[in-house]
Parts: sequence; C-alpha cells; structure tokens
Amino acid sequence: MEREELLMDALWKMFQRRWALDKTVWRQASEDLNPTELRCIEYVGNHANVNATRLAEAFFMTTGATSKLTKKLLAKGFLARYQKEKNRKEVYFRLTEEGERIYTTVSGFRQSLRRRDVPFFETMVDEEYNTIREHPKFCVNP
Repeated sequence: MEREELLMDALWKMFQRRWALDKTVWRQASEDLNPTELRCIEYVGNHANVNATRLAEAFFMTTGATSKLTKKLLAKGFLARYQKEKNRKEVYFRLTEEGERIYTTVSGFRQSLRRRDVPFFETMVDEEYNTIREHPKFCVNP
C-alpha cells in the first residue's frame, strides 16, 4: 500500500472508531432525533437570530431542506418561531423549554467527548497539527 493510502486508511479507521464511541453517547441524548436535528438544536442554542437561510449556509443545505428540518423540530416542540417588530417578513427560530433541555444535554455530551479526546491531541506536535489544520485539502473554509 502506498504512503497516502496508509494515511487515509488510518484516518478512516480513526473516524470510524470515534463515530462508534460517539454514537452510543449521542443516542442517549437524542430522543429519536437524527444527527442533523441535534446539530440544528445546538446551532440555534449557540446563535441569535437564526433563520432558514442562516441554517442553510451553516449546514451546506438548501433553504428548502432547512425549512423541512425546522418544520420537524417545530412539530416536535423543540423550536419556536418568532418575528422581529421591524421585519415582520422574516421568520426566526429559538429553542423552546424542551429544546433548551436537549441543547443542555448535547452540550454536556460534546464537552465530555472533547475531554475524552484530549490525550490524542496532546500527543500531536505543533507541526503535525498545523500541517493538518492548514492544508488546503482539509480546510473547510480555505
């Protein structure tokens, strides 16, 4: 196997192992929510004045897809809609009490996952970290 293939194989195995570990944790928090719904709740909890367009940009989805996503979360009682006095045309989303509960749980799990992964990142030297982080093929926003 070539050097590049070995590296990609190792990265793929690492991500698979991490997903296997994370999946168990996320299921405990999910209340039958899929990963995108959980991400949406977390995003709305972390940001003010979130609308379908902003969600679409953040999740690399169409506004139609985010509209469908928010309708599901509205129906499940995790999101509520609101409008601003100065702009009655635009619809924004906020978390309901149930949404806040899920947000708090997800945030707690995310922090515990970060703590779990600290030993892995502590073994990386700055050069390795910077090479991966700054490489154009790995950058989401180059």
